[in-house]
Amino acid sequence: MKRFITFMSALTMICVIAFAQEKTHVVKKGETLASIANTYGISVESLQNANPDSKSFLYVGMSLKVPDVENKETKKNTNTSEPSTITTTEVTERSVSSESLTDNETPDERELLLEEHKAGKGYVAWDFQLGLLDDLDGYLSTPISLGTSIRYSYFLNRNVYLSAGLGYLGAIQSADKDHDDFSCTSHYITVPFRLGASINPFAKFDLIPNAGINLNYCVAASTERNNKKVDNKLGGKMCIEGIIGARIGFDNFCIIAGYNFPLNDNQKAIFGKDGYFCIGIGAGF
Repeated sequence: MKRFITFMSALTMICVIAFAQEKTHVVKKGETLASIANTYGISVESLQNANPDSKSFLYVGMSLKVPDVENKETKKNTNTSEPSTITTTEVTERSVSSESLTDNETPDERELLLEEHKAGKGYVAWDFQLGLLDDLDGYLSTPISLGTSIRYSYFLNRNVYLSAGLGYLGAIQSADKDHDDFSCTSHYITVPFRLGASINPFAKFDLIPNAGINLNYCVAASTERNNKKVDNKLGGKMCIEGIIGARIGFDNFCIIAGYNFPLNDNQKAIFGKDGYFCIGIGAGF
């Protein structure tokens, strides 16, 4: 009986010691693998071995397992060679997807960006665009479109995203030929869909090529010829257009450029059969 009690006491003590040594650390703003390892007196390599994901990314709020404290001899060996190892490790952990820190970017800002660009994350964005519509043959015309939308972008991985939105699009076309005045104004509810790729999401300036479609539903339209209203029968029609373009992002803003082309007859009849260029600005939240 005494042996059993002694055995159970020893086993309990071993368990207590094991659990006491099994620590976790929640990453705080401004911390790196090197600083965390130094806090617990362990090497960066042992910390990475206990947390394989930390070799690829590190973000604020991430929970790390802290391995057992190394013996003095190991620490002595580590101290003689660790400075260069720590430097290399920091560069590696900050260089996910081959990006480098910008002049104004701190390591903790990079960690936040890594977290924001994880698969399954997303953001809300707004944009405003001006379209330069097809000129009417033989007319002195000023055809333009004005559009704005709110969209949500969902990251499939750190670079590729899908987005969908809802917005307004207005088209204004006016022309004058041989005393024949013509003007047409139409209003649309637009639903944009995009697939895009962020080339370097951690750089100060990021090129973001994208492609997709716009579903433009005409809710109202009016046409006048020589100051007389004409029934244009555009209301209730669905116009579908494709778009290829790119965004240049900086901070939370971007400059937009693209080419829109018709995908159905309604789009050709209203916006032109050859497509048109558009430019704009946007912001992310």
